[in-house]
Amino acid sequence: MQVTKKIFLLFHCIIFSEIKSFLDKIYYINYFLKNINLLKYIGFIFYRNKINPFKSLSFQRYIIENKKKWHKLKFETNSNEKILVENFINQAAYGMSNAIISKFLSKINNNEIIGFIRDGDLKSEIIFRSFGIQKFIKLKKKNIYQRLKYNILAFIKILKINSLNDYCKIQIKNIDIGLPAYDSFIRYTGIPTAKEMSSDLIFFLAETLYVYDKFEEVIKKDRSIKHLIQSETAFVPLNIFFQVSLKNSIKVYSRLGTDKFSIRRYDNSKQRYFYRANISQKLLDEVHNNFSKKCNTDIQKYYKGLQKKGYFGQDLRIRAKLKKRLKLISKDEILKRFNWSRQKKIVVFFLNHLIDVNFHSGPRTIFKDNYTWTNFLLNKIKSIKNVNWILKDHPSQPFYKSKLNFEKEIKSLTKKFSHINYFNLEWDAASLKKIADLAITSHGTVGVEYPSFGIDSLYVENSFYSNVDIKKKISNMNELNKKLKKLDKTKRVKSKICRKANSFLYIRYILLQNKCSIIPSHDTSRQIDENKYWQNSTNLIKKFSFGNDEFYKMFKIQLKYNMRHTVNFNQLNLKKIYYNDLSENC
Repeated sequence: MQVTKKIFLLFHCIIFSEIKSFLDKIYYINYFLKNINLLKYIGFIFYRNKINPFKSLSFQRYIIENKKKWHKLKFETNSNEKILVENFINQAAYGMSNAIISKFLSKINNNEIIGFIRDGDLKSEIIFRSFGIQKFIKLKKKNIYQRLKYNILAFIKILKINSLNDYCKIQIKNIDIGLPAYDSFIRYTGIPTAKEMSSDLIFFLAETLYVYDKFEEVIKKDRSIKHLIQSETAFVPLNIFFQVSLKNSIKVYSRLGTDKFSIRRYDNSKQRYFYRANISQKLLDEVHNNFSKKCNTDIQKYYKGLQKKGYFGQDLRIRAKLKKRLKLISKDEILKRFNWSRQKKIVVFFLNHLIDVNFHSGPRTIFKDNYTWTNFLLNKIKSIKNVNWILKDHPSQPFYKSKLNFEKEIKSLTKKFSHINYFNLEWDAASLKKIADLAITSHGTVGVEYPSFGIDSLYVENSFYSNVDIKKKISNMNELNKKLKKLDKTKRVKSKICRKANSFLYIRYILLQNKCSIIPSHDTSRQIDENKYWQNSTNLIKKFSFGNDEFYKMFKIQLKYNMRHTVNFNQLNLKKIYYNDLSENC
């Protein structure tokens, strides 16, 4: 791209930054006036521990009861090693869950806790204070001079690069800057791929550079911070907090789940490209070698339970939005409806969500993003006629559509090519277990899930199961093209792969489920019913005790035996041995 065009993009970015800053202020004022009692807010300025200015009665009651409980359970702490707990996601359960984990860790290790929030985030501050957290670090938004400065710094960075691949490789002191900036660009603009430099990409790079500098200042100012409670590890600013913490030998604790969950522990920057659901090979071997039969039985019951409820293959956040039960469809019905021969294999292409989970497992190995992969395979299957193809959309894609998608292309393919058809959104995904001969995905759950049903799978990017010995990832484009030519030779997976996949899924969906008694079942989206959530939380906190909390007891075991994940020893009589499996080499 010419320098003059890049300069134009810089000016566009500067104007966009100022407009966005103004709109953010308007949004904050509207939110403030809608939710805050002005007279109480004045009192809150002077008595931050005593006054709650929010109008919501359910939230007020929760804060009162939570404050009483933690005052009663008060325990001694020291400042030799501090815990930093963040709340940078505006969702009721997110910050509260992080605060609970920080209190549990503080109880076990006697660490002092510091809250880390956005400047002006009153709700996060009030929630954290109700847990007895008194000290705060607040990340301020850029002022006009900082916005100009970081836009120019980002512009200087892009002057030195020639492609999007170079953009994603931008680093500062071994911290990825370009990759989380591109990931955030996709997520927050809804544009699933970029072909050339844009003012949006400069904007997100500027934001990333600013967050990097500010968090470096936080870490340098207080070297006693040794632990970070942070559930989300992707996107800006959270991915930067995650990377910088690991580089500075700060242990990170990331929650996997909602009211029943596990904590993934990280302690080294080499682990930054591994998602919190990446189970260690050591744990998988221990469980599989000693409890394979139980894993097979229990995970089959688990999936039958999902299927009975109509939840199989569904994003549970989305399932509640569907107004009617999905319909099971048989293989015979599919063959008749699509006029297909029984002699041909059926390959199901599971499309990924285009604007989410692009880089949760670090840089991609073959395709730039989910969109590029999908585009490649949709074009490729036109000429792969030795099998029949079913295109299965991601369950959340119809509800959270990206600005670019493949609806028109898929309709065109199904009209022009008799060997390609679409899996109707009204059909139950459980039907595919008896229809598919092969499942293809970029890095989705089906890559390990379908082998557990005896159906082979093919995946091309790093995933939460690619680190363990179950199904090998396609390593390059040549291997992929060779595999695509031989799809008609697909066979059922070997029984040992099926059993190991079952053991993996048992760990992921059963063994790592630890009930926290003060977190109610809830919707993880921002559409959560907050009144109901705070009411339920109030009832639960009144009954809480450390001795009766399953998660707390398992968390203590996890820390004692240096385990990567919180394992539910109530579910399985595992040996309590020192796992030392935080490293990805385990």
